[in-house]
Amino acid sequence: MHINKRHHTALSTLDSQQVARVCGGRYVYSGHMKKELKYPNIDAARSVLEKIGVNPMDRIDSHDQDFEYTSCNLKELTLYLNLYQESTTSDQEKRVLGCYFLECLNEYVADESKPHQSQHEIFELLFRDIEIHQSEIEYWNDTSDSDKNNWWPITLHILNWQKIRQKT
Repeated sequence: MHINKRHHTALSTLDSQQVARVCGGRYVYSGHMKKELKYPNIDAARSVLEKIGVNPMDRIDSHDQDFEYTSCNLKELTLYLNLYQESTTSDQEKRVLGCYFLECLNEYVADESKPHQSQHEIFELLFRDIEIHQSEIEYWNDTSDSDKNNWWPITLHILNWQKIRQKT
């Protein structure tokens, strides 16, 4: 499994009552993120893994601070998509799945230098449910470094998708 070298931290400086913006000044959502969803929940991650037939103890230990990135596997992306779209999937589970989606897409883009075949569908889901994924999208959309080589591989794909969506 690919683990990013860049330090994973949530965007804790954002006030959930403020208008959220994607780094670089692009507005994503002018509403309120559900406060209880600002951070992924480890119990929801365990539930997601159980639902796709993976023993959570094989992927998450009690000291894992980045479980939302280290417990996913690109080979399971289709399973994540299917689970996300099930009516019984909770918002907490969707929050974790959003992390899984972006981590997996980032890994794929880094390795393959092209978009994953499910990328458009995933972006549609994440932005449709922006009140769940707002802080995660902002995290992966960080363009504060002027050197694009220091951005996440998936960042340009997100920005391009947003630009296209704004035109339609």
